[in-house]
Amino acid sequence: VDSMSPFSFLLGPAETTGDACESFLEAARARHGTGFNIVQLCVQDHTDQDPPHLHVQVHLKNRHGQVTSDGWAQVNNVSLESMRAAAQRLGNINIHMHGPPVRQPVSRELFERLWSTSVDLGEPEILALQKQGKGSCPICLLDYSVGDSLLCLPCEGEHSGHWACLQPWLEQASTCPACRFAMPVASDASDPALHESLVTKSIAAVEKLKAPSPSLASAVSARRLERAEARAAQRKLPSSEAPSPPASPNSVVPD
Repeated sequence: VDSMSPFSFLLGPAETTGDACESFLEAARARHGTGFNIVQLCVQDHTDQDPPHLHVQVHLKNRHGQVTSDGWAQVNNVSLESMRAAAQRLGNINIHMHGPPVRQPVSRELFERLWSTSVDLGEPEILALQKQGKGSCPICLLDYSVGDSLLCLPCEGEHSGHWACLQPWLEQASTCPACRFAMPVASDASDPALHESLVTKSIAAVEKLKAPSPSLASAVSARRLERAEARAAQRKLPSSEAPSPPASPNSVVPD
């Protein structure tokens, strides 16, 4: 691997792209010692350029929950598919795709309805998330803790994250931060049927966590009703008096 600021370059023939990707990831892990494992790759796909390449940033975590990251690296003559396959072979590493900056917030109506499906995590839910390989937030990379507020997005991958992390994300972007699943944007005409189907998917993802009785389905329904009533009451207040959704302690800017 040759160094060139701000990227490192890994050169490998196209027929050995799988080996090249694994070598790149193994080298990144080795630089941080045996206590750290790779948990996420941030990737920009430039395989349509000459030479075809990926920009990759490696994020690692140790068993104590400490997170560290490498700088961006340029990996030449490899495909996105080969990097995904290598990440899967080395431990089901999450891929976070970066694309051109997007500044289209999700539809406000959908934002509020998704907010109403968020749940406070207990130990059973955290164990269920860990079994699914989703024991940490894809934005802050921290492990979930009891009492954290979790939001499940309506994407096919059923990706989830801290509400405090996803709130500022959705206020600026209308995509899942993990898979780029697109949701209605603020400028779209309201489509209640589409919103309902997306909210139903989020609730279904929550139900899979299999919380103890009462079921999460009932708990979520109760929370939705309570928050819907609260929002209705807020709309009757002057805008200066109406409370806002909880703010995030971090400023998260979508890529």
